[in-house]
Amino acid sequence: MVPQAVKWMYGEYSNFDSLIMEDWNMNTHIGKKIISPDRIEMLTDSKGKDDALSVIQEMYQNYKSSKINLKELDGFMNYVKEQYYYHHTELSKLQSILKTGLEPRNGELSKVIKDKKTKVFFTEGMEGTIALTSTFQQKFDYMKRIPEWKDKALDDLLGERVFLRFLSEGIDNESDKGEFAFADGWTSKAVEPEKLKVCLLRNIKTGEVSYKRDDIIKYMLKTNPIENFKNIEGRHKECLIKYYEMRSEELSNFNLEDYELEDMDLERFCRKYIEKNEKKGERSNKQNLFSPQEIGKATINVPTKEKNEAQKNIEKLQIDEKDVER
Repeated sequence: MVPQAVKWMYGEYSNFDSLIMEDWNMNTHIGKKIISPDRIEMLTDSKGKDDALSVIQEMYQNYKSSKINLKELDGFMNYVKEQYYYHHTELSKLQSILKTGLEPRNGELSKVIKDKKTKVFFTEGMEGTIALTSTFQQKFDYMKRIPEWKDKALDDLLGERVFLRFLSEGIDNESDKGEFAFADGWTSKAVEPEKLKVCLLRNIKTGEVSYKRDDIIKYMLKTNPIENFKNIEGRHKECLIKYYEMRSEELSNFNLEDYELEDMDLERFCRKYIEKNEKKGERSNKQNLFSPQEIGKATINVPTKEKNEAQKNIEKLQIDEKDVER
């Protein structure tokens, strides 16, 4: 039995026999004034998502650089970002992941570090991602004792990679790594493709975008000073300190105000940045429209000559894309 006061509050055209919240006219009957259903519109973000968090996140990003003071929201938005789990993978595997999601397995990178677990591996938030990356760098520095790796960089080992992220809701971290579980997490559950987003670093001034793994890491490092790591000690803390020191010069030249971290649904990313280029046959010569190498050079601090050449390549490929769309 629904109390009369509740019926009055929700309005006479609410369906009180339904268990579905949307069938009730939520908060549209104020005093003697009734907001009729034809005047009510559901808000969605630019991707068509109608959950409140997606709408709030997009509005926050859109108005963050305006004259509107959104400092009261900063803490909440940072909290939301930390609810993400991150997983980096090869660019070439994204279309396969789009079909099956992230499935528990023992990948090539796990084999390199002699990890035999069959799981979906992830890191908790940006801090977890930075901590894990520092250990990868440490292991790679050890590998450089081998002559064939002496003059190589970590990206030569990892290859062309992107960061995927997904909300932590419903996924427990089963890691047994103690205080380091936030950086070396795993789950026996698969993660559905519709829950996955690809991380993008956008230059606010130019609009240019990079999905290069290392560019994302650079942004994370700049937004999370080493002082943020309160609950990590011993060799892991030493590894972190060394990693921050190694990248200190890059970070000093990185203007955080020029960049913001965004994401894109995996399906849309594959359609926009991969499938279109495969149709054009550009994958074979690595000249993708938004190649992380080219856009990384064009947006991140590198020598001016190299940056200008990268920007010219991007402009040329953008012109080619318009021809294809016609």
